Amino acid sequence: MRGPIFAVAGALLVACAGPPSLPPSVPLLQLDEVRKAPLVLEAHTSAEYKEAERLRELAIEAERKGDAASAEAYASTSRAWFERAALRARLDRAERDESAAKGELGAAEAKAGEAKGDTTRLETELTELQKRLVVAKELRKPVLDKADGDRAKARGEAATTLGEEAALLCQAAELVGAKGESYAAAVKQLDHALEQRTNLPEAMAAREGCLRALGDVKKEDAAKASVSADTLFDDLSRAAWLPVRDERGIAVTLEGDPPEDKLKALARVALAHPGFLVQIVGHDEAVGKAASRIDVAKRVLSKEGVAEASFCSHDAGPRLPIVHPRDAQAKVKNRRLEVVFVSKGN
Repeated sequence: MRGPIFAVAGALLVACAGPPSLPPSVPLLQLDEVRKAPLVLEAHTSAEYKEAERLRELAIEAERKGDAASAEAYASTSRAWFERAALRARLDRAERDESAAKGELGAAEAKAGEAKGDTTRLETELTELQKRLVVAKELRKPVLDKADGDRAKARGEAATTLGEEAALLCQAAELVGAKGESYAAAVKQLDHALEQRTNLPEAMAAREGCLRALGDVKKEDAAKASVSADTLFDDLSRAAWLPVRDERGIAVTLEGDPPEDKLKALARVALAHPGFLVQIVGHDEAVGKAASRIDVAKRVLSKEGVAEASFCSHDAGPRLPIVHPRDAQAKVKNRRLEVVFVSKGN
């Protein structure tokens, strides 16, 4: 009789113990990797880090309840906040370096310029991360109600921004010689997204496709590329251009209607670095208002000896504003010319 009794007792113990706990999902495992990054840990007292931790706990709770979709959405948003916390730590470092450099002379002045450039670049990265947070937040929400005009407008603005970024990425890919099925699919996706400017999922898919097409070209030519993005970046930094790296290459922004001498100087940079192609992007309060600014830049590049096949242009109009158009200073801050040095393999 003891055998059956022990068997029943064992079965009851197993039943009381409940099902075995499952390992964390891939999104949560990836989130934990980001969370352990040194820069993230450095920012553990920041508001960004605390928000990331809050969202992480929500992701864990959602996964425990079996809500995989919410868990993944919370994990994605939490990861963006952890990355923003890391950027905040880098920004704080850059500002400390800049402050220290201002108290020195001679060689320290060059260091101050580099720190200022780092601050500008990091602020740009923070702006891009903010866009990603908005997109992630919107995707987590249920389907829009017709009466919810504010959310519809916010999603529409995010779709417009991402669609315009996709157009610039695809143009950069074409400039460096993208071809094949990946590029053709990206262009098709882009055309579809531009037909539906306010469709957020379409715009996100188009941006991802164009970025992939550009990455494919860079990957193919990385082995034979002889140009150095770091060298170009250092040259621009020493000349106080405050360059910024983005997914296309290295960008320099000129406010308002830049004088021809500045455009000539950038043309000389392009000639000194022939491995880079140039993308000229005009920004203003309406499409077409930056046309003359773009034409002047193209004329100066040609006149200074930059081959026309080595550059392209795009009128972004108001679709990629630095500040919201409702801002009183928007007309000034958003009116600018962007010169992007695009290279293969870098």
